[in-house]
Amino acid sequence: MDDVSLEKSLQEFDTVVGDIEGSIINEVDGQVIQTSWKTNPDKRTCDACDYKTFCKSSASKKKLTVP
Repeated sequence: MDDVSLEKSLQEFDTVVGDIEGSIINEVDGQVIQTSWKTNPDKRTCDACDYKTFCKSSASKKKLTVP
């Protein structure tokens, strides 16, 4: 790790935290989940996401069934 890499990593972390905090604020202010949070539609992310069943951007091919 050098100083440049460390600074870049910290800036990226701050950006992610800022995005999350902004999304939470939007949701608390009454926006629906779909408009409060930015999507990151790749299969790995979508398969792990709780909102894949109603997200219009979902890349997940998994279908949930009721037993």
